[in-house]
Amino acid sequence: MHLKTIFIRCRHYNIHLNPHKCVFFLQSSCLLGFIVSKEGIRVDPLKVEAILNFRAPSSLTQLQSFQGEEIFLHRFIHNYVELTQGFTRILKKGIPFLWVIDILMC
Repeated sequence: MHLKTIFIRCRHYNIHLNPHKCVFFLQSSCLLGFIVSKEGIRVDPLKVEAILNFRAPSSLTQLQSFQGEEIFLHRFIHNYVELTQGFTRILKKGIPFLWVIDILMC
């Protein structure tokens, strides 16, 4: 019944679905770096591993790249804002770049 409703709405709004990308009745699936299942949404362990193995940045550009990697985890980290305030401060002009490992250990 739910699928029928979705297909009717898609037809009404002239939305075309790619049948090769439409998968139904799975127990869980990996989608955009997350595992979606009936238990809810959780982070793909491979994505977390990539962040944990990220080398310590040695420049502002590398820090920005690191931020891009870890920002997608913000909904799963309760104190995310506190963790990233240090990043925001050193991205301001005139602040010398100094990477301290303790930032990641918070």
